[in-house]
Amino acid sequence: MKKAVKSIKRKDLNYRRIFLASLIALAVVIISVAILASYYARAFIGPGQPSGSGAGAIGVDSADNISVGSSTTRANTKMLIISSSTGSSAWALGVYQPDGTTPIFLVRDDKKVAIGTSIGSAALTVAGDISATGNISGTYTGAVSSTNIRAGSFGTGVGGGNFSFPASLAVSTSSPAYNLDVWGTGRFINNLAVGTPIGNGDATPKSYVDGLVYWYAGNGYLYPASTTMNIAIGTSTTPSYKLDVSGSGRFTGSLIASGGINLNNQNITGVNKLTVTTIDPIYLIDGRKYATYVSDTIGLKMEVYGKAKLLRSSDKTQMSKNKKIGIGNLDLDITGTDHQYIIDFKSVPVGSDLWLFWQTIKEGRDMQDIVVSLAPEGAPARVWYEFLPADRQLVFHSDREVTISYHLVAPRHDSDSWRNIYESDEPGVPLLIKR
Repeated sequence: MKKAVKSIKRKDLNYRRIFLASLIALAVVIISVAILASYYARAFIGPGQPSGSGAGAIGVDSADNISVGSSTTRANTKMLIISSSTGSSAWALGVYQPDGTTPIFLVRDDKKVAIGTSIGSAALTVAGDISATGNISGTYTGAVSSTNIRAGSFGTGVGGGNFSFPASLAVSTSSPAYNLDVWGTGRFINNLAVGTPIGNGDATPKSYVDGLVYWYAGNGYLYPASTTMNIAIGTSTTPSYKLDVSGSGRFTGSLIASGGINLNNQNITGVNKLTVTTIDPIYLIDGRKYATYVSDTIGLKMEVYGKAKLLRSSDKTQMSKNKKIGIGNLDLDITGTDHQYIIDFKSVPVGSDLWLFWQTIKEGRDMQDIVVSLAPEGAPARVWYEFLPADRQLVFHSDREVTISYHLVAPRHDSDSWRNIYESDEPGVPLLIKR
């Protein structure tokens, strides 16, 4: 009996050991499952609040609508996201490539959206092309870069229409000076309507031109004769010449005439240089014309003629204080017999021949460029001259009281600018020299 009892006790102890071992194994399995579950679920981070408190960050309803940022879903909205603020420092939604930094789609709390790039200053920032099969509507106030407009016909997709430009329109230039500025040729198949011209170069309407010009009307300002092809300007009289102008005329370029030019006894003014073969003043005497040719002078010279009466000197000049003067190899003793006439260029009357001569010449150092010719009148007399450069004087001397004729020649003040070698492109009328 005792042996049977001991046997039963031993069996009960084994059962207990087996049961305890089973409980320990079960606990190990549960703990392992919990550890594994927490490992695979750690990507989800719930609210930082104890269980059973807070409003909840994720919600789902019986219609399978989901909310994020709130436990309250919204009807007919499969995914509802409630942002954390309205500022620009947080994102309501961010979709990134696997690197976790390259954005695919971003929505920021301040209502800015970006596709393929970071959030920009615009409401929508897109990196890449945009394709739309429908209309883009609304009030558009932004700028469209003209460098990215493809060639085509405006308005062809919506049936054409009128187009306006609030500022200037330029063709073949980037700096228009007019409302329409075309650099190059242009063409209008139909009429071009223009207003009254304002400035030079403006287009003029036909009515404006007709008010100034009457073509072959006989009573206007421009009259081309149909039979002779002569043109009259400023008169309605039938023109007698190929160009018959009543009034002034102007040529801004060269005027070339193969025939003669008759100025009808009028003046020529404002000429820089007159290149001619011969200058011939014509005089009408007793009904007959006579030629009085002007002599040629080499170089650009000024000259003046005159007469002077030499009287006994009053010892006021430098020469009167000298006892002798040398002329070539001849010494003249003029003590007490010197007669003088002084041309003082400082005091000659303004506008006189001598005054104008001095104002227009290049006298040279010590007045050496002035050439003087003297001739006594009547009986022979000894006459000579001297320059007093410091006083701008020319003094004539003689050994007796006498009247002389004088001739003064000097280069014009700008003579260096007019060379003897002819370098102009104008052909002129060259003369043959003697051989």
